[in-house]
Amino acid sequence: EDKLARALEAGADFVKFATLAEDLADYRRLADFTREHKEKPIIVVAMGRYGPLSRIVLPRLGSRLTYAHAGKQVADLGQLSYLETHDYFERIYRRIPEKPELSRYEITLLELISHGHNYITASEALSSTPGTIREDSKTLRHKLGARNMPSAVRIGFEKGLLIPQSQQTDKVNLPPYKQMELELASLGLTKIESSALRGVTYKTAKNARSRTISTLNARNTAHAVRLAIEAGILKL
Repeated sequence: EDKLARALEAGADFVKFATLAEDLADYRRLADFTREHKEKPIIVVAMGRYGPLSRIVLPRLGSRLTYAHAGKQVADLGQLSYLETHDYFERIYRRIPEKPELSRYEITLLELISHGHNYITASEALSSTPGTIREDSKTLRHKLGARNMPSAVRIGFEKGLLIPQSQQTDKVNLPPYKQMELELASLGLTKIESSALRGVTYKTAKNARSRTISTLNARNTAHAVRLAIEAGILKL
């Protein structure tokens, strides 16, 4: 933080931080730093094992740009190829509007989804049909720039459309690897994408996500995202 302040005082347009991240603790420090200073002109990347993950996720948390290699990678910088990076960004990042315009009905639907309702239970609450709720959910995701419902819930909180109703009274002990898997889910990454970027098997990512939902006593991933935000586990 001291280096960032001194660089900005010296007139830097952007301040780049690049460091080795060989374990989860290293990556989490970079992610927390990026979140805390997301309003400042920072570029944050990791090298090593968590390099690929940092190149895709940190721009969503506040880093102003990322890096990729156009040809053969000559060093273990943790970079993905340009085509891989472009593919991830096309699939994961949508145009999130500054002020999403949702109707009262759509906000109510988002609330229900954030509480773990599926198409059937949401349709009962809204006196509708599961098919209609499915189509309305697609429209809702499109308006929010969300890839799926867990990411829609996160964006809903980020934009003030959803308000934490209460803080968890019982402290939930969520190990760091579960916290990271839930954060990746809230950013719209699938279990396959998470496993590829983290360098673990699909089974490992799947088990981490399902165990996180169980630990939080959530109905599904979207509900887990809400509970984690309300408990202060998932930071925006």
